[in-house]
Amino acid sequence: MEKVKPDWYAAAIDETAHYTIEEEDKPFIERIVGVYFFDRNEYTHCCEVTPSHYLRYLSDSVRCKDDTPDDVRERIYELYEHCGGEDCYMHVSSVDRIPEKFKHHYGEPQDADAEDRGEGEVREHFQGNCPF
Repeated sequence: MEKVKPDWYAAAIDETAHYTIEEEDKPFIERIVGVYFFDRNEYTHCCEVTPSHYLRYLSDSVRCKDDTPDDVRERIYELYEHCGGEDCYMHVSSVDRIPEKFKHHYGEPQDADAEDRGEGEVREHFQGNCPF
C-alpha cells in the first residue's frame, strides 16, 4: 500500500466554554480559542466506526472585544492565555465543520516525489507564524 503524503492544517477551535471566566472579565472576552495542527490525510478510529483526526496542541489565545482598555486586555491575557492544552482526537466531520476562516493550510500540496514535511517542521512553522 502506498503511503499518502501529509496534508497539514492549523485550526482554531472555540474553547471558551471550557474556561471559568471571572464575572468582571466576561464583558471583554469575545472568545478563547485553542490552536491545533493536524494532518488531514491521517485518520484514527478510536474504538468506533467514525474516523477522527489527531489534533496536536499549539497554543491558546484570547480574543478580546475591540473596545477593551489596554490594561484590562493585558490582565486578561495574563490570566487566560498560555494555560496549556493537550493533544486530542476530534471526529473528522467536526473538523470539517470548522469555518474555513478558522483553518489554515500549511504550504502547497506535496507531490508524490516531495520529501515529507515532518511534524516538527510543521509545529515550528505554526508556532512562529500563527495564522489566527
